[in-house]
Amino acid sequence: MIAVYADETGTGGIPKSGKEPAPGVYGYLATPEYWDQFRLKWQAMLDNHGAPYFHFRELNPDFQKQNPDNYFSKWDEERKDNFIHDMAFLAGSGPIPFGGNAPQKRRKNAQMAYEEAFDCFFSDFTTQMDVHFQSEKELASFFFAKNDNEKWLCVLNAKIKIAWQRDNRIAKEYIMLDPQNSEHGRGIPCQAADMLAFVHRQNISTIYDEGLKHCRILDIIVGRKAITVGALEPLRSMEDGEFYDLIQDMRRAKKGYDTKRKRLGLQKKTFYPALEHPFIRELHLKWHAMQSALDNPIVRTSGRVSFKSLARTARQQAKQAGEKKTGA
Repeated sequence: MIAVYADETGTGGIPKSGKEPAPGVYGYLATPEYWDQFRLKWQAMLDNHGAPYFHFRELNPDFQKQNPDNYFSKWDEERKDNFIHDMAFLAGSGPIPFGGNAPQKRRKNAQMAYEEAFDCFFSDFTTQMDVHFQSEKELASFFFAKNDNEKWLCVLNAKIKIAWQRDNRIAKEYIMLDPQNSEHGRGIPCQAADMLAFVHRQNISTIYDEGLKHCRILDIIVGRKAITVGALEPLRSMEDGEFYDLIQDMRRAKKGYDTKRKRLGLQKKTFYPALEHPFIRELHLKWHAMQSALDNPIVRTSGRVSFKSLARTARQQAKQAGEKKTGA
């Protein structure tokens, strides 16, 4: 049996800035047994940071300017950043992420965008189930974070029934949970879904407005377990401790990148690990090298190219480079 915990994002309409809101629905899927352990780990991480709950919007600078009495407004930027990345690490270290979105500005109205987002959400559920839980035939339970948006709820009620007709693993009914105040912490996984939804909306909004970009650090973290192909595929099977160290190294690199640009008087720019972090950049280079090799008919038929071996070499090279740097 599989349980899904999901949340919506971008349903507040087009902002004054004109940026694409990219309304979407995102969630994590896992077994009920996994979620029981996850709740304990999530609560322990909250306690470790001295936080009552996780709600990404409340950590946003704009929200805090408008709500100076908010609990998280008292925290400095470093504390908030540590909190966000630790919770993201936990969210992305086990359950399988999936979801869907739509460009509202390119649709006639918000409802059309919501409908498209739900179609993508349920379609991706099927895809991820077929990849990660092929033998699972039981009905999956769906839990959504509590929502008062009537248009969104109307679309959900209609789309989940249509989705069930296409994939009978999808339950025709669902349960709404309060992520912060539910009995026995039942809604806690919805806090992880909030993390996933917020991070993806930020990235997708930029893609719709400016074109395809590389993944940011948080994009890599929260979506890690869904990566089955591509340059970042080795991260999926990386040991959690090793991956956590990699996160901290990427964060240090980002801090150095931001500090350097500020010192040089340059405009603030998004940090993309694929361009600026040696290990992630090497993974991309190795992946592109493999793709080029596969275009060679001799190599393609010989079967001598292994992305895993290339990625393993990249990891070893990055480790050696780190050891040399430490020894220097």
